[in-house]
Amino acid sequence: MSGVFGLLKISAMAALTANTMTYTGEVVPGVTCPAIRTDAGETIALSHLPHEFGIGDRVTVTGSGFIGSMTCQQEVFNVETATGA
Repeated sequence: MSGVFGLLKISAMAALTANTMTYTGEVVPGVTCPAIRTDAGETIALSHLPHEFGIGDRVTVTGSGFIGSMTCQQEVFNVETATGA
């Protein structure tokens, strides 16, 4: 049975890494971590946003999804790349 569960775990991880998400918007203050207000009006807390981006900057962030964060005290989008928009 462990072989089947191992295969399912690998398949789920492969699917997760294959799906990337991209958001563009303005960096805004979050509760304890930076956030982005997307062009669609959604506010999303961010993890690992490079320090070169400050409040008011427009940015495009790409990552593989959302993760829990003890530091930010909420679910955050795990930023893998960020570029000025």
